[in-house]
Amino acid sequence: MPRTFAPGLSIGTRPCGFAAAVRWQKPRLIPNYPDHDTIICVTVLLLPVFPLKAYHTYNWSGHTCEVIPIRRTRNLLLRAMLRPYLIAAFAISLPLLFIFGIPLLKDIIESRTISILNANILSMFIGSGFVFVLSTISLLSLRSKNIRNRDIRLILGRHQLGSSDPAMWTEEVFANIKPSTQLFGTDSELEAGRKALNEGRFAQAMLAARLAVAKGESLSEDLTDEILQDARVRENIHKVRKKPWRRHELFREDAVQSVGLIREK
Repeated sequence: MPRTFAPGLSIGTRPCGFAAAVRWQKPRLIPNYPDHDTIICVTVLLLPVFPLKAYHTYNWSGHTCEVIPIRRTRNLLLRAMLRPYLIAAFAISLPLLFIFGIPLLKDIIESRTISILNANILSMFIGSGFVFVLSTISLLSLRSKNIRNRDIRLILGRHQLGSSDPAMWTEEVFANIKPSTQLFGTDSELEAGRKALNEGRFAQAMLAARLAVAKGESLSEDLTDEILQDARVRENIHKVRKKPWRRHELFREDAVQSVGLIREK
């Protein structure tokens, strides 16, 4: 099911989004890309104009990696299609604030008023400021959603399908995944998740919660949040965010990797 791929290397397309990126190895002289979710997009001047297929990418080696198909969720689509434009707007508006702001400030200091010429510059300054504020707020909003998605991967840890979120798996992927009765000994993912959480097996609890999300179970996102907010998780999650390669030290159990997800042929 996973396959080796060089995403976005064809002419006119590139991977966009770079969502929930986790670098599981320590930094080195020639780093590989981290595991992340992406959408291959048709681009013009490196900016996305049309989304194609979504993938989770992992096991990078140079410009090639293994991938599995994932669902094009709303958050991933927004990140892939809007983030490059927001970054461009931020990068352009920031220097314009200084370019238009300095002569305005000089005019006010020298004459305590704004000349007719600088009235036009004031309009440009206000416009640049509006773009700057809007792009900054939008980028922070996308970042906050990405932090939660990344934390889910950090708790899951690495498994046979990279560090992908089961809630984003496609039917093609699920066709190769063991049933819940084999994974947890019960067909109730919520029951299995709560039991694992109570026992401090956070990876297995998160696996069960995200499988429940994929099935559309009510309260499944609540269980995800309960795991993320657990005091035992919060004690170490900020350390794992900075150094994901230390996950095995800070969350010693690694149930997802040990259980095995893929059906035996």
